[in-house]
Amino acid sequence: MLAYTARRLGEALLVILGVVIFVFVVSHLLPANPAKVWAGSKSSNEQVERIKEEYHLDEPVHKQLYFYLIQLGSGDLGLSPVTNNPVFKDLQRFAPATLELALISVFLGSIGGIYLGVISAVHKDSWVDQLSRVIALAGVSLPLFLLALLAQLLFSFSLNWLPFAGRIGQSVASPPNITGFYLLDSLISGQMGTFVSVLRHLALPSLLLSFSSLVRITRITRSSMVEVLSQDYVLTARSKGLKERMVIYRHALRNAISSSISLLGLTLVYTFGGTVVIEVVFGWPGMGRYAASAIHTLDFPALMGFVLVVSTVVAIVNLIVDLMYGVMDPRIKYA
Repeated sequence: MLAYTARRLGEALLVILGVVIFVFVVSHLLPANPAKVWAGSKSSNEQVERIKEEYHLDEPVHKQLYFYLIQLGSGDLGLSPVTNNPVFKDLQRFAPATLELALISVFLGSIGGIYLGVISAVHKDSWVDQLSRVIALAGVSLPLFLLALLAQLLFSFSLNWLPFAGRIGQSVASPPNITGFYLLDSLISGQMGTFVSVLRHLALPSLLLSFSSLVRITRITRSSMVEVLSQDYVLTARSKGLKERMVIYRHALRNAISSSISLLGLTLVYTFGGTVVIEVVFGWPGMGRYAASAIHTLDFPALMGFVLVVSTVVAIVNLIVDLMYGVMDPRIKYA
């Protein structure tokens, strides 16, 4: 087990390094002059040249990559030329908002997807099953930004049920910074008005962000449950007179859920990718909007910091998911 974990950690580090190198090279090959953008439209040639020298922009790409990896090896993510702040501090400031949104979305997508998958499998070919297939088809076909804009139009502007942007109401005081998660911080501090405001602002973006993962988990869970429900041990459990709920959730689901767990890593990838779209549409002050702004302003240090954080989180989650297989299925042995 320890040898397998160490090997997987090494593979994860190689994957992270590969992603960083790929994004760095691609971004720095763009036909643009980032030094001119960072210096501003009214900057002098001397200022532009000074920025080029400071960020090694006058060097070939492979030398720029060398300098960046040396800097990264010392634990320095660099200085953002746009915000004039260390990238680490910027990410530290924006990370709680993104993590709060992403974790709630993954939770909603996982719980909802497993439940809908079980219901669809138990009521195979019924109207419930057909409805879940239509929802799955819509989730795969419709782009996230279009769903977000339509949801804003319906629930925020037409029905006026939910706020269309922001993380908290403008007239509501922010909770004290305890964990960085507004929901937890408002509960800990006993600010129920703040909690309700945060929850209302979270509702629409988190539901939309969870939709794509819900669809995928529903389809995988349904397929696994249909197969498991036809197995002999399920038929034996039913013949013993066990309650149908116990047969489904204790015997069938436990063996079928391993396929859904394997999707957690992929779900996190889609969730973090979707945060960029959702945060831009809903004005959510998180890392996704920070990354989108970095692309717009050619802020390479900020973009690379975002890529490094996301790839690291995804690699760690994938490792945890692999290790969870042994817990969920004792038949799996790690060499």
